[in-house]
Amino acid sequence: MRNKLGEPVAHVALRRYLARHDARVADLFAYAKALDVLGPVRAVVDFLAAS
Repeated sequence: MRNKLGEPVAHVALRRYLARHDARVADLFAYAKALDVLGPVRAVVDFLAAS
């Protein structure tokens, strides 16, 4: 979705998902791998975790 809506929107969506109490990072990575976007998703998750 980052190509259609832009990276800022994708980052906000990831940030909101990760803030949920029921967020499952392993599932997120599995979906990202299936959609061939694991690299960018992992980079953003790592960045948000470090912040």
